[in-house]
Amino acid sequence: TMRAGHYENNAASVELMLRGAPEVISDIVGYGVEFDKEDNGEYQYTREGAHSAYRILHHDDLTGREITEKLLKEARGRENIEILEYAAMVDLMVKDGRAVGVVMRYRGELMPLYARAVVLATGGIGGLFKNSTNFRHITADALAIALIRGIKTQDVSYIQIHPTALYSNKPGRRFLISESVRGEGAVLLNKAGERFTDELKPRDVVSAAIHRQMEKDGMDHVYLSVTHLNKEMVPRRFPNIYKKCLEEG
Repeated sequence: TMRAGHYENNAASVELMLRGAPEVISDIVGYGVEFDKEDNGEYQYTREGAHSAYRILHHDDLTGREITEKLLKEARGRENIEILEYAAMVDLMVKDGRAVGVVMRYRGELMPLYARAVVLATGGIGGLFKNSTNFRHITADALAIALIRGIKTQDVSYIQIHPTALYSNKPGRRFLISESVRGEGAVLLNKAGERFTDELKPRDVVSAAIHRQMEKDGMDHVYLSVTHLNKEMVPRRFPNIYKKCLEEG
């Protein structure tokens, strides 16, 4: 994990995350999240970029949706949690150098919402890019407000990226071709059908290799091939990606 982050990671944060992972997994499984298992009942693991071992739990190829839906259901059932849908944060309220709440637009009106703590968890900046797997409304609004209000930020130039998305000229989001497809053995090919990089290097390394290859080939895409893999495995392991690719021809 440190190597994949070029050793610029906060070592204490990395250790906290990794040592705490089993407990977090136990918690979310307790909330109803289901991860894929082998026939013997043991968890089925996959791997992603920069991983030397199979250590990633998954639910088909929709792990994020599975976790989000189950946690949202759990949150809705808690009496101490109130979810206001279609409420938009407009600004932070700051007093004596600290956030004391937010100004929000809700049901057509502007209103204050006071709080002991404010967490800005509004996504990244992916919607600003032409090609992104993010929704278009993920446009760094919270980051902009934080900068305006003098909140200290760190490493804002570091953007989480996915090296592989399904090529398209259509407007809107790009369809994610999960990193675990490469983890299961898919290979990247240039226009001549030749493999040009190690697909399991860290994301930034793989992305840079793809970019170089596209410039070299004079192309705006490369190919990701699974034709050498077990024919039964691909639709079983990646049913939604398989379905989307068929829909796109």
